[in-house]
Amino acid sequence: MNFNDSVFYRGGVQYDLDASQVSIGNSALEYRVNEDYIQVNYRYVSREYIKSTLNYSESYLQTNTREGISQVGLMGGYRFSPKWVVKGQYFYDTTENVSMEWLAQIQYESDCWYIGFDFSKQLRSWEGNSPETGNIGNTPIFEQNVRVNFGITGLGGSTAPPPSPTGSALGYSRPFMLNN
Repeated sequence: MNFNDSVFYRGGVQYDLDASQVSIGNSALEYRVNEDYIQVNYRYVSREYIKSTLNYSESYLQTNTREGISQVGLMGGYRFSPKWVVKGQYFYDTTENVSMEWLAQIQYESDCWYIGFDFSKQLRSWEGNSPETGNIGNTPIFEQNVRVNFGITGLGGSTAPPPSPTGSALGYSRPFMLNN
């Protein structure tokens, strides 16, 4: 739904009649001016839906999620000069009360080349996972990455650098596009 040329909303809910519960839900509100944007979003997937659609065993599922997925996210991007752009994103899991991932990017773009720097931190597992007992650990284990992107533009008819990869599990999605 477009409120005006700068404010957009997208949301959806999938209800399982057999289980009498919501299986999937998502919602995103975005403010956008040209290439600059800020987006707040929420994503939900029930534990039962994950188990039934991915055919995970109960012990595997128990060591990876207690209640399914319930995440709040904040993303933004801002071109603060014709040559410089910054982007960031943050996701928080409301069921585990832990930051799931965050990403910070800065990119310089000249007429014929670009260079970008990314720093990301993502939850990868839980310390103390026990497949034998089927229990998830209590201490999150994170993976941190630093990435440098460099490229040449203007070859093959393209004059703009490709978008910097997000490197995240849940990347940016435009709330008014149906195929995200």
